[in-house]
Amino acid sequence: MSKVSASAFASTCQQMINQYGDEVLKELETLVPDAAENTVKEIQQNSKKRTGKYAKNWAKKVLKTSRTGQTYVVYNRKEYRVAHLLENGHVVKNKYGTYGTTSGDGVIAAAEDATFEWIDSEIKRRLEGG
Repeated sequence: MSKVSASAFASTCQQMINQYGDEVLKELETLVPDAAENTVKEIQQNSKKRTGKYAKNWAKKVLKTSRTGQTYVVYNRKEYRVAHLLENGHVVKNKYGTYGTTSGDGVIAAAEDATFEWIDSEIKRRLEGG
């Protein structure tokens, strides 16, 4: 039975944790652009399509880059004012006053949830060697 000092054990554990963190970051660097693209496609498929402009204008771009990777934002290029109203619902008005409300469709929230679930499962699969 060999003896290990507490400081050697701590430094070995720290090295292993850092190595695992580097592996996770490396996998995230390849997953995040795909996740952003998948989110855009899912929102485009599930958006309301009266004229098609709203669904067609969804895009992604890099918001910032840091040592931990890139941050993407998914946004609507031209119909950005409408996104909040369609997602959350709004009051319907005309020149005579208010005559009701519409309920939100929740397309953006559903796409966001699906993206986070996909990233989580994909990271687990890749780190487990699958």
